[in-house]
Amino acid sequence: MQRCCRMTPSTNIASRLEDCLAMVFPDVPQKQLCHASIHSLAEWDSLATLTIVSVIEETFQRQIPLDDLEEFVSFERILAYLSRPTLRAAA
Repeated sequence: MQRCCRMTPSTNIASRLEDCLAMVFPDVPQKQLCHASIHSLAEWDSLATLTIVSVIEETFQRQIPLDDLEEFVSFERILAYLSRPTLRAAA
């Protein structure tokens, strides 16, 4: 499996997020997942967003507050959300 995300301090989070998106969007090539957004994927609708949140909650053992769902519109925004120090500390 070829990862599209560059090595960064949050590489582990990025690769886990990439795996989450691959589960939700199995037809999207792996190398495109780190560029995926609600605007670039026709299949990324509100139901897909809820599925992404559910998969992330299970993978990262976190409960995502409903108020935070607006952050779940792109790989980059989700990665930034998951990389917040308060969330990382519990990961």
